[in-house]
Amino acid sequence: MTTYYGSSRALTPFAVFSLCLVLTACSGGTSSVPASPVAVASVKTTAKSGVSTSQANGILYLQSVSGGHTARIGLRSGWGGSIVEVSLDGVNYVNAYDDGREVQPAMYDGAAPYSNYSCSPCTSNTWGWNPVLGGDKYGHGSPVLTSTLTTNSLYVKTQPVHWSPDYLGGGPSLAVPSDMYFEQTVSVVPGSPLAFKVHLKMTHFGTDTHYNTNQELPAVYVNSTYGKLSYYGGNAPWTQAALTALNPVPTAGTALLPTTENWIAYTNTANAGLTVFVPSQYPLFMASTIAGTGSGSTGFASKYMHPFVPITFGPGAVIENDIYLIPGDAATARKTVYAVHSSAVTPDVLPPHGNLDLPQPNDVVSGVFQIAGWAFDNSAVANVQVLVDGALVSQATPNTASRPDVAAAYANMAPVYSGWNTTYDSTKLANGAHSIVVRLTDINNNVALLAPTSITVSN
Repeated sequence: MTTYYGSSRALTPFAVFSLCLVLTACSGGTSSVPASPVAVASVKTTAKSGVSTSQANGILYLQSVSGGHTARIGLRSGWGGSIVEVSLDGVNYVNAYDDGREVQPAMYDGAAPYSNYSCSPCTSNTWGWNPVLGGDKYGHGSPVLTSTLTTNSLYVKTQPVHWSPDYLGGGPSLAVPSDMYFEQTVSVVPGSPLAFKVHLKMTHFGTDTHYNTNQELPAVYVNSTYGKLSYYGGNAPWTQAALTALNPVPTAGTALLPTTENWIAYTNTANAGLTVFVPSQYPLFMASTIAGTGSGSTGFASKYMHPFVPITFGPGAVIENDIYLIPGDAATARKTVYAVHSSAVTPDVLPPHGNLDLPQPNDVVSGVFQIAGWAFDNSAVANVQVLVDGALVSQATPNTASRPDVAAAYANMAPVYSGWNTTYDSTKLANGAHSIVVRLTDINNNVALLAPTSITVSN
């Protein structure tokens, strides 16, 4: 997995574990457009319980008062409705250094990677497909198309722009709209008045395909003060078993963490902070420290995390997902997570994750050649299909080859037998260039298309 910390975004688009380990070098390309201070209206805690909405200084607020405490969530309309505040009793845990931070979704394409990239130091001149809810690296906020405040919810519809417009015909003075709509509906969690539910609907209205990769759904940035990372990664989830804690979280990106209860918390040493629960995610998280100067909601230094959520966006694809944000004490937040887990229905919306290992890109093949890779799913992989130039040519049986390397990389997720293989007779193809795409389908008919691999047939 390649991790990039240029500007202020943390990108994890691929499944290859080649971490960018020197983040002080990687953060050398800091954004030329840091945030203007986010104006946060004061919190007034009253004895009267209830839920209310308001708007001030370009931020849409949903506030809930219960038991003498006030929880509030704020969406900045100038940054596409990205979440700039999740607070309890006036303490905001979210880092909003620029429009690439906050709590927000950002999408990637496995076939359109970041290029001209190295990590010594990190530089990047061109980017692939990358719709970001907040805006782009030049500070152009994504346009909010519709926003609605009811008495107890917020709704925002946005057309996100690409993080780096240069690659797509834009630049410092021109943002580039993406082929996506993001819709957020924010409400208070039933039965947990100091917690928030964000229902996210993502619509790809383009006619092309953005191939399978891990998405930031969401990316979460918290203030640098909250440096203790807590989660449950054992084999007995939902039993109140002891947590794992990292303090401090390494500056270099950590490997994927096995969060088998699908939540993770960044807190201070008193265990107060922000807990993030994504019920439908794979039980894996990525977390890192972003080193730098400044502190608080507009300081460069921050903590970062995102769940492991592979998605393919085909023509007209619509993906919906729920995210729970719980400010305050982590032990209390875990009780909320358990209550949601026991009562909410969580549909399987994610496709399998996998990779094509053979043939390699630009390989020259002849005669009968091997096609092999690996795949796993949060339910189960149903079939593996191989397409050449768009035509189905072969099928493989999933989970038939031993891949201890995959099982080790994706702890508590991928089975040892996650490999698959098949063959194809290249004499059925004309000599010259061809493209291989692998289609993975799980038992709930979620489909992943792996990025095309180019080969040359020479018989």
